[in-house]
Amino acid sequence: MSREDTDPFSAVGVTWRDDPSITDVQVQVRTQDEDGDWGEWGTLEADDIEQTESPKTEDLDVRGGTAPYWTGPARGIEVIVQGAGGAVPEDVSVALLDPGTSKADALPATGAKDEAHAGTSMPDVVSRAQWGADESIRTWGPEYAPTIKAATLHHTADGNGYTAAQVPAMMRSIFAYHSQTRGWGDIGYNVIVDKYGRIFEGRYGGLSSTVIGAHAGGFNTGTFGVSMLGNYAEVDTPQAMLDSVAAIIAWKLSLYGVDPKGTTQLTSGGGGTSKYGAGAVVTLPTVFAHRDVGSTTCPGQYAYNRMGQLRDMVGSRMAGSVGGSPVGNTEKLSISGSTVTVGGWTFDPDYPAGSIDVGMLVDGVTAAHFTASRTRADVAAAYPAAGQAHGFEGTFTLAKGVHNVCAVAVNAAPTGLNTWMRCQTMTSTPPPVPSTIPFGNVEAVSVAGRTLSARGWTIDPDAQTSALDVHVYVNDGWGGALLANGSRPDVAAVHPAAGPAHGFTWSTAVSAPGPYTVCIFAINKNAGASNPKLGCQTVTVPGTSWNPQGHADSATASGRSVSVSGWAVDLDTPTTPLAVHVYVDGGYAGQVTADRPRADVGALFPGTGTAHGFSGALDLAPGEHTICAYAINTGHGETNPSLGCHPVTVAAASWNPVGSLDDVIGSGGVIEVRGWVWDPDRAKAPSDVHLYVDGRWSEAMTAAGDRPDVAGAFPKAGAAHGYAASVSVPPGQHQVCAYGINSGHGTTNPLLGCRTVTG
Repeated sequence: MSREDTDPFSAVGVTWRDDPSITDVQVQVRTQDEDGDWGEWGTLEADDIEQTESPKTEDLDVRGGTAPYWTGPARGIEVIVQGAGGAVPEDVSVALLDPGTSKADALPATGAKDEAHAGTSMPDVVSRAQWGADESIRTWGPEYAPTIKAATLHHTADGNGYTAAQVPAMMRSIFAYHSQTRGWGDIGYNVIVDKYGRIFEGRYGGLSSTVIGAHAGGFNTGTFGVSMLGNYAEVDTPQAMLDSVAAIIAWKLSLYGVDPKGTTQLTSGGGGTSKYGAGAVVTLPTVFAHRDVGSTTCPGQYAYNRMGQLRDMVGSRMAGSVGGSPVGNTEKLSISGSTVTVGGWTFDPDYPAGSIDVGMLVDGVTAAHFTASRTRADVAAAYPAAGQAHGFEGTFTLAKGVHNVCAVAVNAAPTGLNTWMRCQTMTSTPPPVPSTIPFGNVEAVSVAGRTLSARGWTIDPDAQTSALDVHVYVNDGWGGALLANGSRPDVAAVHPAAGPAHGFTWSTAVSAPGPYTVCIFAINKNAGASNPKLGCQTVTVPGTSWNPQGHADSATASGRSVSVSGWAVDLDTPTTPLAVHVYVDGGYAGQVTADRPRADVGALFPGTGTAHGFSGALDLAPGEHTICAYAINTGHGETNPSLGCHPVTVAAASWNPVGSLDDVIGSGGVIEVRGWVWDPDRAKAPSDVHLYVDGRWSEAMTAAGDRPDVAGAFPKAGAAHGYAASVSVPPGQHQVCAYGINSGHGTTNPLLGCRTVTG
């Protein structure tokens, strides 16, 4: 959503129809200030408080939503709402909150007190009227629990950059959002404490009462909800804020006789954010954090780290003892790798000559402790009654990661409380543990024809000079074992202690095209507990590797006949002669079988035999032609590959008729003529013959007589190609000539022969 030039607002909240299937909803927001400039995008997470356990919620249209977020004065907004996996909640609504101004913005120096029967003094609290609560928008009357059994700590997850003057308006924004937008009828928290240590009255019904809030889903009944204004996952809690939180909790628990260092049992009311189902009885500290009962990070890690300190502070106030606590100084607190070094001095004024303990808390849990008993003459000079034995120094190891580390002087007397001398965020980077697991690399997996190959290297750290066994798996099946002992000077240059004998190469033939995943494992020696995978790579063996192979060696023309020859073999059927198709000028012309002896092919492809040669001939029309041969695939291949093409030229004259004038006999004025003729264009059909006598036309004949000898010489012609004739001539000597009459591709009517005879 994007909207410019809105009505003025200073806070924003986003709600949506609650849907359990849409989780981890995040809202991104940016606002436009009164000058028209857009700010940076900020991220709001789904709110981690919930109104439950009230009969009034039965008819409530339950909606998910964010906490109200203070933006400062703004006139435009852009919002993006999205859940896990890109899911988008339905019925998204954006509430622009304008707290306006109020005479309540000028807060009094002190607030209202409600001492009731407290054994601990009530701190100053800014009342609802004093921060400007508009009671007309509160639609629910208060509901009360039988008693108060515990206090719950929260943060509002708001920004931390607010000013003191903005806080009353922020309170009014939270009130309007909780009571109207979220439909809870009133503000959720019992009190809110700002970073300046001011305490603000929250939910209506009396600070000393057991009014039920909306702050910890499932655990609102019987708990007192205190929320710190700001986000304490981002910054540490200011001391002024923590002091006020301790003061208000101490006062509240004293009203109901609750031990701040004890435990209590609470019965869960259930709800979407609760860790515990309705009816579950849970044992909890009497001062606990929201995250202890809800699926949330509230009140932020920095505040959570101080829960132990907070309980001590509350207990001290309830005991009427805020003095007599240890004094001292943490002079050094540093980290190198994973080793924390701490040093300083401390003593307890109530026990000045004794040496007290210093506890080191890591993320709120004691990780180490030291006795402050080292000689410190400077401390004795400053505090003569204490003496010298108050210095401390030591180291401890911090687990890998980012941690909050605090040095706490442990109170030794009946009065006072522990003194938190110094806290610091530290990042631990432990040195790596020497590995006993082999390492290495699969550098390449490749394909050449039908062969898979791989290469790489491997070393075992606790058997550095040993050549390791390497196991290969192909498509999760066994691919073989080999020894990684090949020379790899480059590996030795990086790992000098190992030497060069750590390379491996592997190859295998495959039986079909397709994808192959090759995984290679180094086989551990000595202390290691696993055989690590050095790597996997997937390659595809193309189907073209299974295409037939061969070559069209030649195509030659002899007359009108063209001969083509070569060889072909298909390794899918290695001993079976292969069909070869011949094409002329792009058109199919016929098939031959590659079954002729070719010893050279058998030598090239052992195990296939020698019967892979082919040869064939066909008559072609005169002119230039292209002869191509194709091997016909019989297995996995993808195509019928070309074996090659050759150009040939057929002379037109080769298509002229052929024949003979066999006999010419003259007697008594008659000449007898006999012979044969065949025109290749006419195949078995008879051809014409023209007869000339003394250079003059004499007659035409059809050569259809039976001539078996012609059929024997020209099988395609048949026998019906003989001719014979009788021609009357005047007495004397004559020249007789016969011509074959061309009917197709030839270039001329060829002379079949001439004879001179006497008639």
